[in-house]
Amino acid sequence: MPRNDRDVFIFMKRRILKFLIALVLFFAASFCFALTKVACVGDSITAGSGIKNPAKDSYPAVLGALLGGEYEVKNFGVSGRTLLNSGDFPYMKEKKYAQSLEFAPDIVIIKLGTNDSKPQNWK
Repeated sequence: MPRNDRDVFIFMKRRILKFLIALVLFFAASFCFALTKVACVGDSITAGSGIKNPAKDSYPAVLGALLGGEYEVKNFGVSGRTLLNSGDFPYMKEKKYAQSLEFAPDIVIIKLGTNDSKPQNWK
């Protein structure tokens, strides 16, 4: 324990310095470990319809596993949806569309258009 004012000053100065170093290291580590967000937007192909375990085997899940821990890949697929707003089931009217925007991704992969080829969407 410090014995006089000078020792107290040096003791406090060292404590403050240690605290500031810890603070800088904490924020530097947080910045270095920021994940790259990837949003997979699309129809049944993205959602993984017809796959036994879409949470594990859909292409967004496989992509996330391949990219590794530096990426956060989320699946925003909705079966039967169209790219066209004039289509029978437009993707942009879905809750998952709003969720994909809220996710604020760095990268967006769009797999829409298959359902736009249905005859009723071209009348």
